[in-house]
Order: sequence, then structure tokens, then C-alpha cells
Amino acid sequence: MKNVKRVTKVLLVIVGMPALLFALLVGACELGLMENQLCFDSGRLGGQFSAVQPNLVPRWSPDGGHIVFRRPWGSILDSGTFWTDESDVYVIGSDGTKLRPLSVQTRNSCYDREHHFAASFSPDGSRVLYAWHKDREVKDADGNDYWKIDFDIETSRLDGSDRRVLAGTFADEVSPVWSTDGGRIAFFSRQEARGYRGEAGGRIFIMNADGSDVRMVVDLQSPWEGIESWYHRGALIWSPNGETLAFIMREILAKRNVDDPTIWREALYAVGTDGSDLKPLFVGTDHNFIFGDPVWSSDGREVAFVNRSERGIPLTLHAVRSDGSSLRQLAELDAQVFMERISIGLSWSPHRGEILVSQLSAGGGSTPEMRQLIQVVSVDGTGARDLVGGTMASWSPDGSRIAVLDIYGRESYLYTVSPDGSAPQVLVTDVDGKLRASNESERCLMFICW
Repeated sequence: MKNVKRVTKVLLVIVGMPALLFALLVGACELGLMENQLCFDSGRLGGQFSAVQPNLVPRWSPDGGHIVFRRPWGSILDSGTFWTDESDVYVIGSDGTKLRPLSVQTRNSCYDREHHFAASFSPDGSRVLYAWHKDREVKDADGNDYWKIDFDIETSRLDGSDRRVLAGTFADEVSPVWSTDGGRIAFFSRQEARGYRGEAGGRIFIMNADGSDVRMVVDLQSPWEGIESWYHRGALIWSPNGETLAFIMREILAKRNVDDPTIWREALYAVGTDGSDLKPLFVGTDHNFIFGDPVWSSDGREVAFVNRSERGIPLTLHAVRSDGSSLRQLAELDAQVFMERISIGLSWSPHRGEILVSQLSAGGGSTPEMRQLIQVVSVDGTGARDLVGGTMASWSPDGSRIAVLDIYGRESYLYTVSPDGSAPQVLVTDVDGKLRASNESERCLMFICW
């Protein structure tokens, strides 16, 4: 009898262990703990990504020797959307060697996660600046669930070491940007708000690159006359001459009558780094939308941006002088105007003659249509040409190469091409959840490289 009981226990262990492991595996996937398991729900954020609109544009180091890029988690078409702010940040040599992770997000569940995004090199190329946020689901005073999101700014060396959290005591530090000399960092701080749609105007600050000597540049809590409220809608870009910061605001116009519908518009603003001369460079029409981050010309004379006056109207690329004068349309873009989600990336050539426009658009539904296109637009308005198919692209510092991040499904590739789209050189492949540098045998999975 004892032998029968002993055999029975052994059988239960043999049968039960796989079942237990399977249950744990399923539970991990449900919680989003398995790599490449996407549990981001854009519906929770009301479709608004505001100041942390995902920016997948790869960035070059000033000497052209390295490229920093974001690797999104999961499939770009999972959950009926290509949009995800879940990503890891990696750096690789422009020759396809020395692939290294700079930051890898942590996630305890779908509702308790940390994400890193918006990485860029310091002007001397020794450090990388990136923003990160931790989000979790909490309840407000009325017992309603909402996303609690905390933002911070970090820098690290190119190998991921010497990580420093900067300005961690402010409310929602977003859109960090290096000064042209690398000695300072500007960032936007917003008041506590639900999700990404804070109605508070916020403030712009500048600090030393080590996080010391923080000073306020401008207080945007009180909007202009005729505007009921406004909030930072994305981007903070520092002019090449180091004197001006440009950024996007969404303005909620004051109602003449209580029953009037809410009218909003988006505008491109500029302010001196000393807080002087706050002014609009471009003010849109009712319900216009400015896509992606604007970009300065290399000489700092103009700012380029993409605007859509209303849904169903084609996107247009514009340039405006730094004093707000001489607004001109450079091109009408090919992005599908009826798509539900559109992401735009801009990169102005160092020789000032052309602008790279990366267009990623997708419709809704369980099997959404998606379109990716990278075009080169002439600054003189003479036309645009298709470069390659890809997700996002940027010019090298000397203008001799273009870095392209191409993402589709669960595969992605980082490669460079000549300005005419020829001579492609693959730097990184990402297949089956593993990154591989093209010119070495090393692979990376999370923070482990072998």
C-alpha cells in the first residue's frame, strides 16, 4: 500500500509540474512579463499621447561614430495599433559593431511599468540623455481608476554605466534637450494631471548637465488673453545658436457662451533661454494638429514642422523663420489623411538643402492597414522624392549617410543608406526577440549580451 501511495505521489509530481509551469507561463504572459508581450492599451489614454508622443527617430552621435535607437516591445501591429511607448534604448557603432543596451524597461504588470524613450547624444558624444516614465493604475478621490504617470530625466555613458537621475523632484519632467555646447539641459515640467492630458500650462526649466543650478525659464501657467487653458503638447528643441527654445502648445479657446462647443488649436512657440521674448511662430486653425517634433535648420534661421488643418485634409510640411515671419509651405505629404494614427519624424540635412520626412500611419480595427514612407523634401519647395521604405530616419552629422529604423510586425532592422537611397548597410537585426549586430557575433536580450 505504501508503495502505491509513493508511486501515486511521484505521478502527481510528474504530471503536476508541467501543469504548474504552464500556468505560470500563461500568467506571466497575461501580466506582460514575457519579453515582446505587448499589454499597452491606447484606449486608456483617450488616444492622446501629448508630450510623450513616441519618437522612434534614430539619433547619430556628433562624430557619426554611433547611433542610438529605440527598440519597441511587441509587434508594431499588436492590439490593433502600431503605437506603443514601451521600448528599450540601445546604442551601436555606425560600422555595425559594439551593440550595447543603455536602458531596458522594467514591468511588474501591465499597470506597473517603466519606459525609456527620447534618447539623444550630448554634443561631445560622451553621454546619452533620455526621459523615462513609470506608470501605474490608481484611484482618484472619487474612486475612479486612472493612470498615474511619473516622469524623470536620466543620462548615462555610452556603455550604460554612470546613470544619473536629474531633476527628479519636479512634477513630470518631459522633453529633455541638450544645449548646443552640452553644458546645459532644458526640460518641461507639468503639474500633476491624469494621464498625458494635463490641462496645466507647465514651466520650462534649464539646468546644468549634472542636474545642478536649476532655474525656470518661463512660467506657462497663465495663457494668453482669449485662451481658457493650454498645455504642452510635445517637443522642446534648442536652436543651434543656443539662444532660443521652440515648443508646441495646445490652446483651449475661451467660450463666448457656456453652451458653445470646445474649440482648440495647436501652435508653435519660441522663447529666449533667458525667458524673454515669448512669442508664437505659428498658430493653427480650429482643431489643427502639429505632428511629431519640429526641427531647426542647421543655421538656426528656420524651424520646420508638419501640420494638418483638420481631419481629412493632407498633411503639409512648413518652414517659418525664428522670428515668426516668412511662413511657407514646402510640400504636401503622402501620409494617408484618413488614418487614425500618424507619426511623423523630421531631420534637417546639415547642408540645409533637404529635410527627411518619415511617415508612419495606420488605421484602426483588428487588422489595421499600415503605411511607412520616408521622403526627402527640398527646402526650396521644388519637390519631394521617395527615399526608402522604413519607419523613421535621420541624417548623419556630415550628411553622407542616412540612418533608417525599419519596424514591421515583430521584426526590425537598423541600417544606413546613401542620400540617394543606395548602398544599404545593415547594422542591427531584431528577429525572434534577439538583437544582433551585423559585423559581430554578439547578441543582446534585455541587459544580457553574448
